[in-house]
Amino acid sequence: MILMMFDTTLYITLTALTVIMGKLFGQTYSLTFNNLQAHNPASPGWYLLCISIMAGPTYVYYFMKREKKVLYNKAGRLAYFGIATLISMLLYTSPLFAGEAALTWDAPNTNADASCYSDAGGYKIYYGTSSGVYDSTATINIADSGLSCVDTGVDSGTGCGNVTACGYTLSGLAGGDWFFAVTAYDTSSNESDYSNEAAKTVGGQADAGPPTNPSISINGGAAYTNSASITASLGATDDTGVTGYYLSQNSTTPALGSFTSVTSTTNYSANAAFTLSGGDGSKTVYAWFRDAAGNKSSSASDNITLDASPPATPSVSGTTPTNDATPTWNWSSGGGGNGTFRYKLNNSNLASGATQTSGVSYTSSTLADGTHTLYVQENDDAGNWSSSGSFSIAVDATAPTTVITSPVNGAVMGDSTPTLTGSTTESGSTVEIFDGSASLGTTTADGSGSWSFTTSTLSDGVHSFTAR
Repeated sequence: MILMMFDTTLYITLTALTVIMGKLFGQTYSLTFNNLQAHNPASPGWYLLCISIMAGPTYVYYFMKREKKVLYNKAGRLAYFGIATLISMLLYTSPLFAGEAALTWDAPNTNADASCYSDAGGYKIYYGTSSGVYDSTATINIADSGLSCVDTGVDSGTGCGNVTACGYTLSGLAGGDWFFAVTAYDTSSNESDYSNEAAKTVGGQADAGPPTNPSISINGGAAYTNSASITASLGATDDTGVTGYYLSQNSTTPALGSFTSVTSTTNYSANAAFTLSGGDGSKTVYAWFRDAAGNKSSSASDNITLDASPPATPSVSGTTPTNDATPTWNWSSGGGGNGTFRYKLNNSNLASGATQTSGVSYTSSTLADGTHTLYVQENDDAGNWSSSGSFSIAVDATAPTTVITSPVNGAVMGDSTPTLTGSTTESGSTVEIFDGSASLGTTTADGSGSWSFTTSTLSDGVHSFTAR
């Protein structure tokens, strides 16, 4: 109400003074090395600016009312006060919940050996929620569009040109105290020491603590895998948002800078690829989650057995040759499997179309004469299949046709140990000679199917020879 006594010129003067006070009393922290500063506009000066903005329209309203130049109705008064209040709220709440830190520093002019610094590569901003403990790093390339560097026109006193002032704004910071330090690096990745430390209290929602309900499930909860490449299903919750995760087979809690960044969300759920190390065996994978304030969750873990080694080759057997057109094959485990087999007859590709069984034998349907091979593999709990064991059976279920060509039927011979010759339709087959129903012995047909057989001493008389 005091402002009603001032004229327009005095109001403008008061507003200007308030802005100046905002600058003077603004919460700005700075230390000397490279003049690193972290600016926070949520300060007493800004509150005064808000008050003046609210008071200005109030004064103008009453001034115009006094001059009979404004309506006296309630709508007019509410409009003035409403606009003033809205502007003040925007100016007050925007910096408070921005989650940003505007950093400024003086760029170096010289190298450590006092030579002029001319090959700037960029800067690294180290920051964390405890003084001297920087768990996060932002690498700013010299060409980064967010980096602003200007020549101040002030001689640096080093003989290497003027002072260059640089600035960069870090965003995504949770409410609370933050501490910052900056280094410079050149195009060869040589890095300077830390600057002085700057601090800022970031307004916004208070962080209630680290992410909760951390979880991990490997390959959908599978007990075994035959591949070191697995999929981890992750989950966690946080009141201000999960901003990263870390996976490891080591149970040691990781540094914040090691986390994989994700888009901030209060209820995080996603799949992440991970590669197991250390060869076959039981594996435990640990998962941690972090939030923007640098809080780390407790670890969650899951186990899986890596088995990338297939079982040993099964042993397959059978009877060969055979005159059975439905022969049987038998097999046994070579070791390392789970007793699940697959087989296929006369085809070594068992990846598709093979018959799977827990049995250890196979009897075929009727087969044509010839050689037939059965291929057998064994599986394990990780899904590995062994190499194929096999066995071939020669099936000969068709009797050969055998004839005696000498002596001819009805011949009279004076030799009591005659030699019989003949042929058969199967080369290499065994030919048995009979005198009537009595077997005289066997002989083997040659490659062309021809054979010969000399009898033992026969008695005088009629003899009836057959061969089969």
